[in-house]
Amino acid sequence: LTRCLFNKSLNNKKTYFTPIHNHTESSVSTTSSEIDIGSSHHRYATIGSSHPYLIYTNGNISSPHHSKLMSTTSLLRSPSRSLQYHIEGVCGNSSYGTQRLFNFDLNQNQFIPSHKINIKRQIDNRHQILGGGEICQGELQVNQSLIPITIRRLLPNASVQSKISFFNEISLLSSLCHPNIIHAYGFCSEPSISLLIESCDKSTIDLYQYLQNYKQEQPMETILYTTTVFFASQVSSALAYLESLHIYHRDIATRNCLVSIDLHIKLHDLAMCNEIYADDYVLVTVGNDIKTRRPIRWCAWETICLNRFTSKSDVFSFGVLLWEILTMAERPHSLFDDEQVLFNLRNSNHCLIIPSYADDLIDLILSCWNKCDYDRPSFYQLNDFLSQKQQQQQLLTMKSDNYQQID
Repeated sequence: LTRCLFNKSLNNKKTYFTPIHNHTESSVSTTSSEIDIGSSHHRYATIGSSHPYLIYTNGNISSPHHSKLMSTTSLLRSPSRSLQYHIEGVCGNSSYGTQRLFNFDLNQNQFIPSHKINIKRQIDNRHQILGGGEICQGELQVNQSLIPITIRRLLPNASVQSKISFFNEISLLSSLCHPNIIHAYGFCSEPSISLLIESCDKSTIDLYQYLQNYKQEQPMETILYTTTVFFASQVSSALAYLESLHIYHRDIATRNCLVSIDLHIKLHDLAMCNEIYADDYVLVTVGNDIKTRRPIRWCAWETICLNRFTSKSDVFSFGVLLWEILTMAERPHSLFDDEQVLFNLRNSNHCLIIPSYADDLIDLILSCWNKCDYDRPSFYQLNDFLSQKQQQQQLLTMKSDNYQQID
């Protein structure tokens, strides 16, 4: 569940949505009767189906965690209470912890004319059940050159709910700015509403493929500690940034991490649209007999049993990602079929065997897998720990180089 901060200003009589930073996650839901937007002090509240309808209008806030402006709004009550207030990614698997944006204004610099876009091919779209979207590859004209892009396009027959979610997704993703997250250039409106995001060059592969190639070339070797920390610190940095904005990725795995030739990682969420990873997503029943595809071998128990996503459920999946790196891209729970994996999740049995490796990383993985989500570390803590380890490795490398020069 997502927690948001409501701040009532008595002077201008407007209520603004502001992201919370450095807070402790809670799995306890706040009822609508506990929300008093007329009070003069800050109140925490859980945004969910139990709360009144909220509509964004005008207003701007900026987050200290990124340089671009997030367009937001004043909040208005409405008698309708029938809809959920979490934004679901239309073509990916992310969930955004914010309210619906009906009367929002997209920044003009996010709009891209359709004549600058060349659609090359459509990617496999087995999972259009995600909300009526499709994925295409194309090119974007920038000055006199063409750059590769990935296009998330809304289908003409998409539902109203999907259209609302997609507009929200465009508004939010276009405002993100982090070196380890795929960049969104903006949107176009013809022939259908589309989100244009960065597409890496042909030399870029995902982290799963990188580890597989490494294992084939050096079958007797495990990945170096320094490389593991370097990869993990980049991913944790991206996820700490998303955590600060209450964005839940929901599909953290090596397949969703792109690796460039210089080992720079960028996080995305389109692996589930790739045919080669189709078996990683299993059709399960959650909530009120809702069928949806989930990467069950990477999921925390509460996402399957309670249909609950938080940054702490992402932390659990991050632990599995680290396990993938240490095992050179082994399949989690490879000795179990899907039904056995689901049975173990529902009975809170986590059966991954951790290979021999540095104790500090093993302890880190185990902390991510705590049964109680509030006992798991935050991404801020994980990134702080991994950044320190990376700095230590850099110092050791510098000392080693100095000794070699002396010799």
